[in-house]
Amino acid sequence: MKRIPAAETGHEQFQVMQTPQGHDINNGATTRTGGGGRGRAVQQPPTDGKATQQPPIDETATQKNKERRKRAAESIACSDGDSKFTTDYTSNFTTNEKFKSREDLMEWARKVGRSNGFGIVTLRSDNGSKGNKFPRVTLGCERSGKYDTRPPRKEIQNKDRRRTGTKKCDCPFRLHGKQQPTADWESTLVNGMHNHPVEYSEVGHSFPGRLSSSRDKEDDVRPVENLNMLQKDNERHETTTSQCLRKGECGMPEMQPLLSKLSKYNYLEQMRTCPKTDTILDFFLAHATSLDLLRTFPLVLQVQCMLMSKGNNKGTVLQIYGLTSTNIPFLVGLVFLSSKKKDCSLEWAFKTLQGLMVGNGISMPGVIVVDDNHDITRSDCFLATTQEVVDLMEGIESVFVTSKLLLETSLITFMARRDCKDVFESQEDLESFFNKWDILLSSSTAVEFEKRLLQLYLDFSRYPMALEYVTKTWLEPYKEKLVQAWTNASLHFGIVEMDNMSTDFQYLVTDFICSSTPPVKKQILQLENSIEEIHAGLELQNTKIKDSFESCLTMVERHNEFKYHELKDLRGFVSIRALELVLQQSTSVIDGGVCGCAIQRTHGLPCAHEIAEYKRDYKSIPLECIHPHWRKLGTDPLRVTVESSGVNERIKRRRRLSKKMTHSAPHSAPSGPLILHPIQGKKIKDKIYRLPLKFLGVCPAVMRSYILYIEDVSSDDHCSFRVVSSLLGNSNEDGWNRVRSDLMKELEFNSAQYTQLFRSEERVDKLYHALTYSDSGTTFLDPEEHSMIMPDMGHIIASCYNVVVMLFSSTQCLTFFPLRTLPLLISPPKEIVIGCIDKHFVQVFLKQGHPMPLIAQDWKQYNEHRESFIQEWTTPYNARIKDFMDLQPDIYIYSDIEVQ
Repeated sequence: MKRIPAAETGHEQFQVMQTPQGHDINNGATTRTGGGGRGRAVQQPPTDGKATQQPPIDETATQKNKERRKRAAESIACSDGDSKFTTDYTSNFTTNEKFKSREDLMEWARKVGRSNGFGIVTLRSDNGSKGNKFPRVTLGCERSGKYDTRPPRKEIQNKDRRRTGTKKCDCPFRLHGKQQPTADWESTLVNGMHNHPVEYSEVGHSFPGRLSSSRDKEDDVRPVENLNMLQKDNERHETTTSQCLRKGECGMPEMQPLLSKLSKYNYLEQMRTCPKTDTILDFFLAHATSLDLLRTFPLVLQVQCMLMSKGNNKGTVLQIYGLTSTNIPFLVGLVFLSSKKKDCSLEWAFKTLQGLMVGNGISMPGVIVVDDNHDITRSDCFLATTQEVVDLMEGIESVFVTSKLLLETSLITFMARRDCKDVFESQEDLESFFNKWDILLSSSTAVEFEKRLLQLYLDFSRYPMALEYVTKTWLEPYKEKLVQAWTNASLHFGIVEMDNMSTDFQYLVTDFICSSTPPVKKQILQLENSIEEIHAGLELQNTKIKDSFESCLTMVERHNEFKYHELKDLRGFVSIRALELVLQQSTSVIDGGVCGCAIQRTHGLPCAHEIAEYKRDYKSIPLECIHPHWRKLGTDPLRVTVESSGVNERIKRRRRLSKKMTHSAPHSAPSGPLILHPIQGKKIKDKIYRLPLKFLGVCPAVMRSYILYIEDVSSDDHCSFRVVSSLLGNSNEDGWNRVRSDLMKELEFNSAQYTQLFRSEERVDKLYHALTYSDSGTTFLDPEEHSMIMPDMGHIIASCYNVVVMLFSSTQCLTFFPLRTLPLLISPPKEIVIGCIDKHFVQVFLKQGHPMPLIAQDWKQYNEHRESFIQEWTTPYNARIKDFMDLQPDIYIYSDIEVQ
């Protein structure tokens, strides 16, 4: 073996040459042909001690090279079957998941490989065109294959030899992918072994550090500066400077000053270019602080659309805003588009936004509102036409399929007035028509809507064209997105009213947009002169948002209007805007107003008649009645937002609630005689008393008739993880360490999601600490700190292994579904049942179709804005959950209790 230092990279590369017996070849050397062509590795014939035609070689250097070869052979042992580096990754690449395409399968395999420290490459690929075969692909490790040792075409002297090396060590790892008759792709692991040590630092590696064709010229700057921007966008970016240089200079140096400023001010930008002309088609701009705000307040978005026209050049600009708990809008993204077609620029814009959200661990919005901008005064800037609004809606719905789309009424009213103004005989008729139009849109029920629409037709029957326009264009296809009778069913937090509260920063952005000139590239270059002013306005806006949070925390006591008894538990814990809305509902009770309960659905706040009940009983409104959106008083979701007095007050209140819940819904099994309802034709007694006496308390008494058997595991610090390993199909209980490792990776890679799920980073840190273990031993100094924490770990197990987890214990019974994946109709997910009794975990096997416990509350709250996602999971199991509820209603729980 010969090890040659690579001066260019700072790494050492190895060349391995062994005889079939594994001994070094005496005086052998590996060379490459010189010249401009690519050389081939060769082996010089061994010398027999006689003189050769080669130049004399320094004996000292030869001896040093022999020593280097010996040390390298001892250290690497790449292809030796007895290598100490042999590692099995079978469990990591074993999956029942179906993939929609070859690319999805390969992306999954590469992602798993990267997370374990090695690269996955394509070894063979067959499109299946011959012999009616199905397409297939063979994937392997980047270090698979052997070093080419064919002899060279001609002899090369030592001084002409190129410094060469190889990382190939004949790694046996193989993964096969094959398309099924259903067009889905399945993966089959042929060999999960790797015969080399993994390298978790991927910087400089040929495969993970490779610049893709979509990134090598994306930033339009010199390669070294391109690298800096790529690393700022992604802290784990593996590309090196030399890899950027090999891609060559970019083609748009005029963009360099702007991109340098954007990088300086911590902006994130993405662009789409024409592959033929290299012209910029679309440009997306966002700020890192805006993404932090969006991570905290992801539930609602507003999209404003403006059209630009200058001669023959036309363009579209989108402004995307979110809404804080203090009712202040914040800019999420600014998008310059050259095309208004749904399948081009609009789809790209919203997919870019979706990618930023997914990449930063941000939940998808529950509601998206299409709005206009009322502050346009220039003739070359105007609001979208009807067709553009329709295209915009279709573009949003094609990407954010789980979000509810709403239309801002002022936008539709503006366009309707613009399109119908020539139809009316007088201005008075025009105003009267649209006054009644506004009343129609504010209808609170479907019946009321039908009555008002009929009245509109009766009053303006002489204007059939206007009636047909508003009916055919807007009401019939989009009334669910426009009329309050339907929009009040969506949790929008009042973002549909944002047209009345434009901020100074919104005016600033609008002024810049109106002053810019299409096409997109020209608008972007004009942005260079205004970026400092825009960034200053953005920072001022962020300062106002932080001040509003601080006011809610510290200055609320100064507001006399909030010193009512029913608001006592809310002051300092929710935003002032939420207090104002609650106070409005409370006032409507005094004034004798009618409660439609709409604010519960639209804002997540108690309605008038609910507040009246608290006032009648002289009770304060509990904090749990306020949606979490209003309780977030900071951009950091982990920030402690209360003073010590508030903490004590909240703890006392939770204790009172806990006592009340314990009294009304006991969690422990009844101590008196059990009343069992026998199944027709069967005796319960035989089924129940088959269980060992020590397992009788593993579940509620009414569930014992459904138990087939219970399997115990070794009682030690890892019993819970042994149970999971066995339930997943591992015959050896020692798989507990693999389960711990898998759960740690799941928690680490998706920490943002679990922080949002558990609403506390402390809980995430506690779970991570509990999952840690030492390879040197199996005993902990404090076993309770490293034991399984339920119910929190139920979410992690379900998401990590894509299974349905059920927990049974004497204190609570819960069901956990995965957080990210949807169930497959063809093959339902595996169900595993974990029993807990006296801090010991066991495997529980139940009859097919047995009743299922209630779903964990944390999972429901986490997905409350994803109604379709909840329905996909709950619908197949609703009947079984209802059976469980009918068996023992007292088993209901209202909060997830920690079980160890």
